[in-house]
Amino acid sequence: MKILIYGAGAVGGYLGARLQQHGHDLTLVTREVTADVINSNGLILTEDDETIRTTPIALTSIAQAFTTDRSADYDLIIMSMKSYDLRPALDHLVAFCPSPPLSSPCKMALASNNRSANSMAPSASSPAP
Repeated sequence: MKILIYGAGAVGGYLGARLQQHGHDLTLVTREVTADVINSNGLILTEDDETIRTTPIALTSIAQAFTTDRSADYDLIIMSMKSYDLRPALDHLVAFCPSPPLSSPCKMALASNNRSANSMAPSASSPAP
């Protein structure tokens, strides 16, 4: 699968390392300093007694992910950021992927975010503080 992880911090980096370890074509969108390190040294994951090193392409903007030679037809887009960053990230993504998730060029999207207690309004499933 051709996978884009938008927000490659701790959670996105972990998911990305594991996905690429199992043969998926991976592109990460992350902060500039993180992208520089990943592009220079790879993405290194140590868990228990195992250390793996993968070499994904790390970019610094969603625009790069859709306008470089690697762009078009991601099979899966994983949104992996703090919940308070999700709405602006979706706004940026929609500019390049306006079709519903099951249409080309975006076939599927998944959100895997960190929800901090103060980042979202209370809902029926999360009582007010």
